Amino acid sequence: MKLEITRLSDERDAEACATLMSQSEPWLTLGRSYGTSLRIIQDPTREVYVARDDSGLAGFLVLCMVGAFVGFIQTVAVWPDRRGQGVGSRLVEFAERRILAEYPMSSCVSHRSTSEHDGCMIGSGIR
Repeated sequence: MKLEITRLSDERDAEACATLMSQSEPWLTLGRSYGTSLRIIQDPTREVYVARDDSGLAGFLVLCMVGAFVGFIQTVAVWPDRRGQGVGSRLVEFAERRILAEYPMSSCVSHRSTSEHDGCMIGSGIR
C-alpha cells in the first residue's frame, strides 16, 4: 500500500482527525468530545502527522516533542475502513524515526487500548 505521511497543514484535515478521534475507541469510552479532540489536534505544542493513501486520509498521529514527555506518542488513529492494512504500524514506525532522530536515547510506551488494537502494538514489538 502506498502511504504518504506528512505534517498536518489543512484545517479540514484537522476537523476530520477530530471527528475520527471523537467517534472511535478508546475515546468514546473516555467521553472525549469533538471539541476536545479538535483542541488536541490544534495544540501548538503537539506535532500532528496525517497518513494518506490513494483514497485520501487513512490515519493520523499526535506526537509530543516538548515538555516532560518528549518523544511521547499521544495518539494513533486509523479510519475504520483502513484498519488491518498496516497504517497504524507505519505511523508508529514514522514516530519512532522522528523521535529517535532528535532524541536517540528516548523510549517510553504507555498502552491503553481495546483488544482490537493490540495486534498493531504486538506486531510493533510492544508488549
